[in-house]
Amino acid sequence: MLKLIHIRNFALAENLRIEFGKGLNILTGETGAGKSILIGAIAAVLGDRVYTDVVRTGFEKAFVDAIFDVESLPPVKELLQSKGIEANSELFLRREISIKGNSRAFINDVAVTVTTLSEIGDLLLDIHGQHQHQSLLRRDTH
Repeated sequence: MLKLIHIRNFALAENLRIEFGKGLNILTGETGAGKSILIGAIAAVLGDRVYTDVVRTGFEKAFVDAIFDVESLPPVKELLQSKGIEANSELFLRREISIKGNSRAFINDVAVTVTTLSEIGDLLLDIHGQHQHQSLLRRDTH
């Protein structure tokens, strides 16, 4: 479960910190309120591809930190251990994106490849866009 996300210099967000409660959390807002920026930041910290244009204008780097509760996710702990990373009940992910095109990733303050971050991200969260659920009804997508 995502407990916290801290976004700095990512797109239009200069410094945004959101703590999520247990249970269902819903994002709502008018067009342009920043919902897509938040989802993009979550995707970035989970190892998705990012481009340099996500770095806020006037800054050299963007940062996204996230804390997940992984107490009830043994596959996450197993993958961490297989990568030589200490597995606790909380998982701290960090992604740094530079305007120079390089990106750095960390799991529990251990430098990892973005591929490793993505492997962990695949076990933590699924992000679905509007109408993506409709692919469940199409035979050619199974």
